[in-house]
Amino acid sequence: MDREQVVIVDGDDVSRNGIAIILHKAEIPVEVVAAFAKMEACLRFLEVQPVKILLLTDTAFDQTDIMKWVIYLHKQYEFMAIVVVSEHLGAGYINMLFQYGISGFIYRKDRFTVRLANAVNAVLGGDVYLSPRASEKVLLARASLKSPMLSRRDIEVLRLMQDGYTVKEIATQLHVSDQAVYRCRRKLRESLQVQTSEQIITAAIQKGLI
Repeated sequence: MDREQVVIVDGDDVSRNGIAIILHKAEIPVEVVAAFAKMEACLRFLEVQPVKILLLTDTAFDQTDIMKWVIYLHKQYEFMAIVVVSEHLGAGYINMLFQYGISGFIYRKDRFTVRLANAVNAVLGGDVYLSPRASEKVLLARASLKSPMLSRRDIEVLRLMQDGYTVKEIATQLHVSDQAVYRCRRKLRESLQVQTSEQIITAAIQKGLI
């Protein structure tokens, strides 16, 4: 049986080797052809040898950086499935990753060995995969929000607010008008059912959005 090629990017040597061992022992038609600590080295490899699946752990990146990498990878390698392995369970973070083009998300503390095999099998079959605890977090966050649902732009504004950016700074970062940011903040207040912009971050954290 032909084996699909997999590349791993993980900044931790033990974790990176552990993922490769799990996949080697699993009864899955894949082969780990390379593993890297840095994304730059992975990109040089992919220029020469595209692969079916990229397993990307986010421990080596902050959340803004991994979003940028996912956007780039999805654009450059349209037919490569990206599966993110994460210790983060923010529903907004997970939703944004899927909107930016990942095919799977595995919460590291959710029976990882089993979930890794499940995720790889799912994306090989052309499906998307979300490990159970992550799925539960996303569904609970959606259920706790008052309509309308938050968009990718709303979540981007939320994250920049959490980082302490002003309205004008957020507008500059996202290349939108100040009024667009104010509209997002109003929508966030309504969706999170709070009265002031200062309460938005606290409510978002409580609901698992960030």
